[in-house]
Amino acid sequence: MQKIFNLILVGMFISFSFCEEGEGYRFVNTLYEKSYIDMETFNEFSFGRYDYISTFSGRLTNEVQKTEPVANNRTIIQTWSNIIASSRRNDKVKPNHEAQKLNGASYTIIIDSTGVVESMVGNNDVAKESLEQMGSMSDIFGYSNYVYPFGSDSLRKVGDTWTVSKEKKTEAPVFGLDKFKGTIHETTTYTFKKLKKKKGELIAYIKTSHTYELKGVGTNWDETIEFTQTGELKGEMRFNITKGVIVRGKNSGRFYGRGKSLDDDKSRSFSMNIDIGFKQKIK
Repeated sequence: MQKIFNLILVGMFISFSFCEEGEGYRFVNTLYEKSYIDMETFNEFSFGRYDYISTFSGRLTNEVQKTEPVANNRTIIQTWSNIIASSRRNDKVKPNHEAQKLNGASYTIIIDSTGVVESMVGNNDVAKESLEQMGSMSDIFGYSNYVYPFGSDSLRKVGDTWTVSKEKKTEAPVFGLDKFKGTIHETTTYTFKKLKKKKGELIAYIKTSHTYELKGVGTNWDETIEFTQTGELKGEMRFNITKGVIVRGKNSGRFYGRGKSLDDDKSRSFSMNIDIGFKQKIK
């Protein structure tokens, strides 16, 4: 479940610089002193005869520390608030207390001069617990790079399409498998669709397509499971080029998973529909 937030916040802090002779734009990360991201998610999970639906809304506050940077590093404090979450299993609806525990969770993120996350720690018990359960916050929220959130500072013009791919090893627990080792492969395709001017500010519309594949082997009690998960998210992001900040985004998609026991060859499959929306404001 931790990966459903992938792509929600790709490039939370985007700024730009005009290229020479007006040929295009270079999108380069700028860290604002304080920003708010309000998000909503809808997740429908089907496993055999069971149907599970979860909803989540909350605010993520990002604050850049004013202390002098060390070796050009920057420090960001992230804090969750205003979380409302519920779950429905078949016809029974109830509050999702586990998700609501994130209210007040605070994290310290240090990024290096190239925009890569150097370290991430929880500032309180609930934050530390969530990191143990879900792996790094950079994975959860899609912070692949804070300086070049779209892969590089190459010139981008309306009509351009480009792709960013990455592959990495993971040992984060997945779907009840306490011990897991596998590989994640992700590819994101961006299309710079159009520009609009609103209230004197330039707004860029970018279409996104994000494919995800996880393969590996994990253990659950005394059973060894070969696990795979694949899916695709499609959507659109809008960001204010004049101010250099994403103003909103929306993604939806479907994921499929399969677990096969290496002890008796029995397998089980599941599917998951996801809708994600967010808005960002700079204080």
